[in-house]
Amino acid sequence: MTYCGSRLYTRQSKPSASRRFTHQSLIAKRPRLVSGTLPQAALIPNLEGRLVTMLSIRISLFPVACTILVCLLWSTSAALGADASGADRVVPQISVEGDGAHGQKPISMGNDVTIKITGLDKWLAQEKAKQDLSDLVVYLNGMPIKNTPIRRDGQDQLKIRLQQTSESKTAWSQLLGWPTPSSRPFTISIGHATSPPLPGQDMYVQVISGAWLTFFVVLFLLMLFLFGWMAVYSNIIRESTTLPTSPTGYKPYSLAKLQMAVWFFLILAAFLFIWIVTGQYDSITPQVLGLMGIASGTALGAAVIDNSKNQSASNELTEMRPRSEALSEEIKMLKMLEPKAALMMETMVSRGTAFELRDLDALKEAKADLARKQALLNQLDTKMKDTKSRMSELESTGSFFNDILSDANGYSFHRFQIFVWTIVLASLFVRAVLAEIAMPQFNETLLGLMGVSAGTYLGFKFPERPSKPKSA
Repeated sequence: MTYCGSRLYTRQSKPSASRRFTHQSLIAKRPRLVSGTLPQAALIPNLEGRLVTMLSIRISLFPVACTILVCLLWSTSAALGADASGADRVVPQISVEGDGAHGQKPISMGNDVTIKITGLDKWLAQEKAKQDLSDLVVYLNGMPIKNTPIRRDGQDQLKIRLQQTSESKTAWSQLLGWPTPSSRPFTISIGHATSPPLPGQDMYVQVISGAWLTFFVVLFLLMLFLFGWMAVYSNIIRESTTLPTSPTGYKPYSLAKLQMAVWFFLILAAFLFIWIVTGQYDSITPQVLGLMGIASGTALGAAVIDNSKNQSASNELTEMRPRSEALSEEIKMLKMLEPKAALMMETMVSRGTAFELRDLDALKEAKADLARKQALLNQLDTKMKDTKSRMSELESTGSFFNDILSDANGYSFHRFQIFVWTIVLASLFVRAVLAEIAMPQFNETLLGLMGVSAGTYLGFKFPERPSKPKSA
């Protein structure tokens, strides 16, 4: 017995294996409902079920086949439309005119390069460019140079200003690195912000002028020569204190002032060099300001520490000098009276003149007082010498490296440490400026390392004593 839909059928138990049914015979043999009741038995051939299943499958696949056919027709029409529009698309050619072109005078930074674009108006209309051309992008060696000034210059010509901006600083740094007075070839192109650039054309750029480079080198060498002369024959980078100078007039060289001078000249040279190459004045970065702040703060802190130590020592000396002078006068008087008293007593003894024992006791007491005051004066002199040794007003050792790397105990590691790190960071600074034509971006770790080194140097300056001059 089989249930199909709302009807119940019974299949005959002995159908003939070779019997063939037609559609009409199947319909004729189908059981029918009589007065709402189900028949007791009905014969449903196996072939009818198969036909119904196949028909339902075909009906269900019909929408899928229609969808696939529609997609194929749509993609074909889109491809045909793209081919038709591509056939009408303008692909203009670029050429460099005037300065910067092959065989012409190389163009310099800050000047306008003229490029000619065949069919410029049609290409701009095709790209739907703005009237002010602000949506066009200049490409140099395949790199986009954003926010580059562009303007029309007659028929089929554009003027492009070779100018570094804040948006294009990174790209220009890669293009202008390690500059030389000779010209450098660049591939220039232009394109819409939403489209690939046009085929490029070579142009020749003089990154740095030979005349400006010569002027810069000569000026910088003159400044270094003047500073070197002042460093040798003045106290410009020597220890600064409020006390009188040594008899020779030359104080020891100051490591903190030397570090400040190094960063001053490096940053000044980098600023002038970047300005000559790019024409930009805003090259100073927060990291460079941090370096200058660390160097200046180290020099200022060292001066404050030295002056505080000197002032404290000066106050102690001011208190000890009157006592020393008073003791010296008393000792001098006692030394003058002692021979006279001794001679007087010898004369009295030789003459047989009687004298009281108290006179002898007074003489012994005067001798003891002289010895006591002499010992006190010696202690005071020793203390005054120790106080003077804490002051920074000793003469130069006669050696530049001895002055900056040593104290009274010899060469000091904390001085050597800040000296080495200054050289390392200065070398990285110079290389970054030449390679990128920009002030280096030192991270917080390097700045922190410089600050720790400076702080260690200042911390050791409190107990430090200056190095002593070499004996003649």
